Amino acid sequence: MKAFINQMLIQFKMDFRDKDVVVIYYLVPLAFYLIMGVILNTLSDMMDNPFILTTTVFAITMTAYLGLPNILVKIKEKGVLKAYKVAGIPALALPLIQVIITVIHILLVSIIILLTAPLVFKVPLPQNIGLHFFGVIVIGLGSSALGVLLSSFVKSQSSMTMYGQILFMPSILFTGLMFPAEFLPKPLKLIGDLFPASLGLNMLGGEDFQILPLSLLILISAIAFIISIILYRRIVKEN
Repeated sequence: MKAFINQMLIQFKMDFRDKDVVVIYYLVPLAFYLIMGVILNTLSDMMDNPFILTTTVFAITMTAYLGLPNILVKIKEKGVLKAYKVAGIPALALPLIQVIITVIHILLVSIIILLTAPLVFKVPLPQNIGLHFFGVIVIGLGSSALGVLLSSFVKSQSSMTMYGQILFMPSILFTGLMFPAEFLPKPLKLIGDLFPASLGLNMLGGEDFQILPLSLLILISAIAFIISIILYRRIVKEN
């Protein structure tokens, strides 16, 4: 456990030295948050979900689909899994460390948004801040689970960004994140309803906390993680 924690701390510090990580995890999501805030008055009539929740879910989506898988594929390309195999470290340790670190990054960004949005853009805080952060963690885990699953299929970092868009773009366009999902054709809305972003918005966007979206998020996360564990074990054996 001590080695696991040390590795996690080392990787967390290394993330802040990686320009790609800083851009995808922090700069772009926060730039989107600021732009959305500037044009908030124009979009307020179209937005079904609270501003803080919408911009936070965007940050989660970008981090989990464009950031996390890229890091995992980069680590695989460098032969870290071979080192894990030689050292007798379980294959699960690599994606698990990255998921924990990713959720920590997500929480840091969500705290920045939560603290600054009421002051800068005069938007209300979530009615229940505890539930808000619980939702952020659950959405982050669900999205990260899909990101880890995607990384287990892709072998090169050069193609990872393209494949990451397969998850990122539908999460932005089909889930009600950018505009009400009711404007979409029914087939696209049904696809969007399966993404963690949509489930998270449904879970937290209304007046009451919704249990069904939470249950589906947990189910999707569990299935994705189980499949990822099986695939990463196979990757380690092949290497």
